[in-house]
Amino acid sequence: MKNKLFILLLAFVLLLSACSNNSPPDDNTKEVLPELESAGSIESRGEKFIENFPQDYPSFELLEYVFGSAENAPIQLVAIARNKETGSSATLFVLDENGVGQVVLASGYSATYCKEDGLQLDKNVISISLNLEISSTNSEIHDFNITVTQEENQGKVNTVYSSQENIRSKVANPAEPVNGK
Repeated sequence: MKNKLFILLLAFVLLLSACSNNSPPDDNTKEVLPELESAGSIESRGEKFIENFPQDYPSFELLEYVFGSAENAPIQLVAIARNKETGSSATLFVLDENGVGQVVLASGYSATYCKEDGLQLDKNVISISLNLEISSTNSEIHDFNITVTQEENQGKVNTVYSSQENIRSKVANPAEPVNGK
């Protein structure tokens, strides 16, 4: 009888503790945001991302990456990758304290990363150029500037991406005559 009473009492205590843990937080409580990570830990996270990339994203081939610093917050690393299935290299992977975000540029087009322009990071802005195949005879070089910021919403910090795009030049297929010549 004492064992049954003890088990019943223990179950009751566990039930009460579980209920109190699932209660909604007071309006006065706020999630404590982590301080900026040191340069060493940022680089360590980036190196781990690069090392695990083939296993974590098997349908992509990593083309180039740039490590961020405290100056580039919230960006810790940015990488450009080629989709092995489509051949398009229009996917950016952005590592920040929230994890990895994928940004697909120029969706719907076959895009080739312009390696000669490089992948650049200036403060919280990522700059990249892509050669977009518009038709079988024409392509355009598009320059993208992606600004990465963070916003707090209902106690949660979200990463926000905004993009500016500029068409730098139109390129005709070399097999086709340009301007009738």
